[in-house]
Amino acid sequence: MDILDLSDSTKTVLILIAGIGLAVYGGYSLMQQNSALQNAEQINVTIESTGVDRVSQRRGVEYEPKASFNYTYNGESHTSDNLYPSGIAQEFNSEEDASQVIEGYETGETVTGNINPESPGNAFLLDEKSNSPYFMIVIGVLMAVIGIGSKFQG
Repeated sequence: MDILDLSDSTKTVLILIAGIGLAVYGGYSLMQQNSALQNAEQINVTIESTGVDRVSQRRGVEYEPKASFNYTYNGESHTSDNLYPSGIAQEFNSEEDASQVIEGYETGETVTGNINPESPGNAFLLDEKSNSPYFMIVIGVLMAVIGIGSKFQG
Protein backbone atom coordinates (compact mmCIF):
# COMPACT_ATOMS: atom_id res chain seq x y z
CA MET A 1 0.00 0.00 0.00
CA ASP A 2 1.41 3.34 -1.03
CA ILE A 3 1.43 5.98 1.71
CA LEU A 4 -0.08 8.45 -0.76
CA ASP A 5 -3.22 6.30 -0.90
CA LEU A 6 -3.97 7.08 2.76
CA SER A 7 -6.86 9.36 3.61
CA ASP A 8 -6.13 12.95 4.54
CA SER A 9 -7.22 12.27 8.11
CA THR A 10 -4.82 9.34 8.39
CA LYS A 11 -1.95 11.42 7.00
CA THR A 12 -2.76 14.19 9.48
CA VAL A 13 -2.76 11.76 12.41
CA LEU A 14 0.53 10.18 11.30
CA ILE A 15 2.23 13.58 10.95
CA LEU A 16 0.85 14.65 14.33
CA ILE A 17 2.03 11.45 16.05
CA ALA A 18 5.47 11.65 14.44
CA GLY A 19 5.82 15.31 15.44
CA ILE A 20 4.77 14.70 19.03
CA GLY A 21 7.07 11.68 19.24
CA LEU A 22 10.04 13.65 17.93
CA ALA A 23 9.37 16.55 20.32
CA VAL A 24 9.02 14.19 23.29
CA TYR A 25 12.25 12.38 22.39
CA GLY A 26 14.03 15.73 22.05
CA GLY A 27 12.69 16.78 25.45
CA TYR A 28 13.82 13.51 27.01
CA SER A 29 17.28 13.94 25.46
CA LEU A 30 17.47 17.50 26.76
CA MET A 31 16.61 16.36 30.31
CA GLN A 32 19.15 13.54 30.03
CA GLN A 33 21.79 16.01 28.85
CA ASN A 34 21.09 18.48 31.67
CA SER A 35 21.14 15.72 34.29
CA ALA A 36 24.40 14.32 32.95
CA LEU A 37 26.05 17.75 33.01
CA GLN A 38 24.81 18.60 36.51
CA ASN A 39 25.92 15.27 37.98
CA ALA A 40 29.05 14.75 35.88
CA GLU A 41 32.14 13.25 37.46
CA GLN A 42 35.45 13.23 35.64
CA ILE A 43 37.01 9.84 34.87
CA ASN A 44 39.97 8.57 32.89
CA VAL A 45 39.05 7.00 29.56
CA THR A 46 41.18 5.31 26.91
CA ILE A 47 40.47 6.25 23.31
CA GLU A 48 39.88 3.17 21.15
CA SER A 49 39.15 4.87 17.84
CA THR A 50 38.25 8.22 16.28
CA GLY A 51 37.04 9.29 12.89
CA VAL A 52 34.52 11.24 10.89
CA ASP A 53 31.53 9.59 9.23
CA ARG A 54 30.05 10.99 6.03
CA VAL A 55 26.26 11.08 6.37
CA SER A 56 24.22 11.43 3.17
CA GLN A 57 20.80 12.98 3.66
CA ARG A 58 18.15 14.49 1.43
CA ARG A 59 19.36 17.96 2.27
CA GLY A 60 22.96 17.07 1.38
CA VAL A 61 26.03 15.58 3.00
CA GLU A 62 26.93 16.19 6.62
CA TYR A 63 29.80 14.92 8.74
CA GLU A 64 29.62 13.29 12.16
CA PRO A 65 32.64 13.09 14.46
CA LYS A 66 33.07 9.72 16.16
CA ALA A 67 35.10 8.51 19.12
CA SER A 68 34.94 5.20 20.95
CA PHE A 69 36.54 4.82 24.36
CA ASN A 70 36.87 2.38 27.26
CA TYR A 71 36.72 3.14 30.96
CA THR A 72 36.22 1.53 34.34
CA TYR A 73 33.71 2.82 36.86
CA ASN A 74 33.11 1.20 40.25
CA GLY A 75 35.11 -1.83 39.13
CA GLU A 76 33.05 -2.41 35.97
CA SER A 77 34.47 -2.00 32.47
CA HIS A 78 32.44 -0.05 29.92
CA THR A 79 32.72 1.17 26.34
CA SER A 80 31.00 4.31 25.06
CA ASP A 81 30.87 6.31 21.86
CA ASN A 82 29.09 9.38 23.22
CA LEU A 83 30.80 12.65 22.49
CA TYR A 84 28.02 14.67 24.12
CA PRO A 85 25.98 14.03 27.26
CA SER A 86 22.68 13.72 25.37
CA GLY A 87 23.97 10.80 23.31
CA ILE A 88 22.56 12.40 20.15
CA ALA A 89 25.08 12.78 17.38
CA GLN A 90 25.88 16.29 16.24
CA GLU A 91 26.50 16.72 12.53
CA PHE A 92 28.57 19.36 10.77
CA ASN A 93 28.53 20.88 7.28
CA SER A 94 32.18 20.16 6.62
CA GLU A 95 34.56 17.32 7.37
CA GLU A 96 37.03 19.88 8.71
CA ASP A 97 34.54 21.17 11.30
CA ALA A 98 33.72 17.62 12.40
CA SER A 99 37.42 16.75 12.64
CA GLN A 100 38.06 19.72 14.92
CA VAL A 101 35.69 18.25 17.52
CA ILE A 102 37.84 15.14 17.94
CA GLU A 103 41.18 16.84 17.34
CA GLY A 104 43.66 15.83 20.03
CA TYR A 105 42.03 12.48 20.80
CA GLU A 106 44.52 9.84 19.67
CA THR A 107 43.96 6.06 19.70
CA GLY A 108 45.43 4.50 22.85
CA GLU A 109 45.66 7.83 24.66
CA THR A 110 44.21 8.24 28.16
CA VAL A 111 42.15 11.42 28.48
CA THR A 112 39.55 12.88 30.81
CA GLY A 113 35.95 11.90 30.17
CA ASN A 114 32.74 12.48 32.08
CA ILE A 115 30.21 10.17 33.63
CA ASN A 116 26.82 10.57 35.24
CA PRO A 117 26.85 8.17 38.23
CA GLU A 118 23.13 7.55 37.62
CA SER A 119 23.99 6.15 34.19
CA PRO A 120 27.50 4.68 34.37
CA GLY A 121 27.28 2.95 30.99
CA ASN A 122 26.90 6.24 29.13
CA ALA A 123 30.10 8.21 29.65
CA PHE A 124 30.81 11.14 27.34
CA LEU A 125 33.92 13.03 26.28
CA LEU A 126 32.81 16.62 25.86
CA ASP A 127 31.50 18.47 28.89
CA GLU A 128 29.28 20.75 26.82
CA LYS A 129 25.72 20.98 25.62
CA SER A 130 24.64 19.82 22.20
CA ASN A 131 21.95 21.77 20.35
CA SER A 132 20.55 18.59 18.81
CA PRO A 133 17.78 18.06 21.41
CA TYR A 134 16.52 21.62 20.81
CA PHE A 135 16.37 21.01 17.05
CA MET A 136 14.43 17.80 17.60
CA ILE A 137 11.90 19.62 19.80
CA VAL A 138 11.44 22.45 17.30
CA ILE A 139 11.08 20.12 14.30
CA GLY A 140 8.64 17.92 16.23
CA VAL A 141 6.49 20.88 17.26
CA LEU A 142 6.52 22.21 13.68
CA MET A 143 5.44 18.80 12.37
CA ALA A 144 2.61 18.68 14.91
CA VAL A 145 1.47 22.21 13.98
CA ILE A 146 1.58 21.34 10.29
CA GLY A 147 -0.42 18.19 10.96
CA ILE A 148 -3.05 20.09 12.92
CA GLY A 149 -3.07 22.97 10.42
CA SER A 150 -3.61 20.63 7.47
CA LYS A 151 -6.70 19.21 9.18
CA PHE A 152 -8.29 22.66 9.37
CA GLN A 153 -7.34 23.69 5.83
CA GLY A 154 -8.96 20.81 4.05
